[in-house]
Amino acid sequence: MPYITLISDWQQGDYYLAAVKGKLYSLVPSLTLIDITHQVMPFNSKMAAFILRNSYRAYPKGTIHIICVNTLPEQNCPYVAVLHKGQYFLGADNGIFSLITDNKIEQAVHLEYSAYTTFPEYDILAEAAAFLANGGDIHQLGEPYQPVAMQQILPSFHENTIRGLIIYVDSYGNLISNISKEYFFQKKNEPYFEIALDWGYYRINTLSERYESNKNGAPTALFNSLGLLEITIFMGSASKTLKVHEGDEITVRFLKEKPTQGTKSSLF
Repeated sequence: MPYITLISDWQQGDYYLAAVKGKLYSLVPSLTLIDITHQVMPFNSKMAAFILRNSYRAYPKGTIHIICVNTLPEQNCPYVAVLHKGQYFLGADNGIFSLITDNKIEQAVHLEYSAYTTFPEYDILAEAAAFLANGGDIHQLGEPYQPVAMQQILPSFHENTIRGLIIYVDSYGNLISNISKEYFFQKKNEPYFEIALDWGYYRINTLSERYESNKNGAPTALFNSLGLLEITIFMGSASKTLKVHEGDEITVRFLKEKPTQGTKSSLF
């Protein structure tokens, strides 16, 4: 039984999702169709890449992922089918494939189509996905192709300070950074540390293991299931409370002496 997933920036009320699903079921009646999410921010390929990068491994070998985000037809952004670790990814080559795979793509082909379309998800991507789901070979979809290479934004370290970015804000308002647990402890050269967000009016100097470790409404720092440094507020939104968003800076400063936790403001 073939599996096809869909991820999009389509919002409720649009007909696009219903049309694509209908076409897929018509072409592959036996398929299992899975919605990863349709709440990606419009045109935000990086957000879609983060979600897919951290979820595709849970799916069976041979799963086909259709990426319906930022697929506007452009001359230098063709539609592509990619094979990576036994799974297929279909979408526009706007850099998203390299972000999902760390530029370790096994095979890729340019999806050939004969006419311009304003609905490529329906006319091109669904057709290609159905072909693969019905047992087709990826090489029959088009000529070999080298997708655009785009590097992950990595944290930096200088003068006892890690500088990173908030790369994802989840539906609870938790702030997920690009600072990994491995990188944190690799660079930790002093006994104490201080975590600051963006303009830094609130600082954290302890790491917790659980989301509910701090129930007084103050921000908590922990390494999440992805091994990434995350800032959270129990039963609240760290993003809204701290006014921090995707793309904002997060710093970790390593110190010889223990700092004072908290903020001078009256927020908490």
